[in-house]
Amino acid sequence: ADPIYRQRLSKFLEALYEHYKDNPMVETVEIRGFGMWGEWHHGYEYETKQQRVTVLHDIIDAYVGAFEDSGKNLVVSCSWDPDYTSTGAYSNGYSEEEAYQNYVSWSGFDHAFRLDNVSYRRDGAASALNFKLDERLMAEAFRAGKRVPILGEYANNWGNINSPGSAYTLESALNDLLFKIRPNNSTTLNWVAVDLASIIERGDTDFIDRGNTMMGYRLAVEEALFPTAVSAGSEFTVRTTWTN
Repeated sequence: ADPIYRQRLSKFLEALYEHYKDNPMVETVEIRGFGMWGEWHHGYEYETKQQRVTVLHDIIDAYVGAFEDSGKNLVVSCSWDPDYTSTGAYSNGYSEEEAYQNYVSWSGFDHAFRLDNVSYRRDGAASALNFKLDERLMAEAFRAGKRVPILGEYANNWGNINSPGSAYTLESALNDLLFKIRPNNSTTLNWVAVDLASIIERGDTDFIDRGNTMMGYRLAVEEALFPTAVSAGSEFTVRTTWTN
């Protein structure tokens, strides 16, 4: 909320816009800057929740305003914030539903999703998802049918996955990403892909092939037509219309 920060942010966004606005290789710009690693959690402790909400709305609006003439998509990095909406919130008088709504509204995610070209990125697949909050948000974004990419992060690493007692394999960790975040694009293994070269050298690339095959599809049924009654042993036709 500091006016000097707002001034510097405006200058930064102007430079970013000018640099990338005409680059056809850049489809999506990610809104970072708030919280640890810019992942929109563990951020500054505002005096009130309403002040936090107002500021985060303003930051989202600043990015959208800066890029509104570019045709680029924008995504908000989203993850649950223990400082505001941890699972401990359930024991602080909030029901599970109230905790989820707090998570969405206190982080400005509801505001972001109402904007035409804004979507979400969720970091931490296969290591740090909070399924009562993050997975539901991703599921609702998927079912909404909004045609803006969802981004993900395959955050675990080869060492953890192959350590004794690991809950994941390379492929099951990938499934965590594919079916709980449903991203159109994602980082490869580990958040900066430091493990990928050694995995390729070992020839353990089946999960990469699977990711390349499965990534990006967000198929939704638009229409399903079928008879209201059929007789046993007879044939009938079901007609469906899908969109990606």
